[in-house]
Amino acid sequence: MRAIELAVIGDLDPLDLTVLLSLACGGVGKGLTTRSIPVVWRGVRDDWRTECDRARRRTGYRSEPTIRMTEFEQRHWERLDRLDVPWEQIIGPHSAALLRSGWKLELEGASNPAFYGDGFPPRVLRLAGL
Repeated sequence: MRAIELAVIGDLDPLDLTVLLSLACGGVGKGLTTRSIPVVWRGVRDDWRTECDRARRRTGYRSEPTIRMTEFEQRHWERLDRLDVPWEQIIGPHSAALLRSGWKLELEGASNPAFYGDGFPPRVLRLAGL
């Protein structure tokens, strides 16, 4: 029998990571607790970005389609980053560094065939565990 887990697929941004943290903790305002159903991040993270980089080089796009965080998002990330959460293990060290630099990567920018070619969406679905 396959183990049950709750997979969160989201943007590499503070708000979607807050959703992950909230689900993992049992809801907003509940404090850190152990869940009977594991919650895992399948959203944009280092391995996803690595696949994006490979595909983007093939299509000729030079830069990653990141977006500057708003001031609110930057403050929000700073608060998340101060928590006792192993972000480098969840999203990877390069993705954590991207957020710390004030930039984010939305799903639309991390899966768009216009940047990565027509064969990219199936690879993204595999990364997301689908």
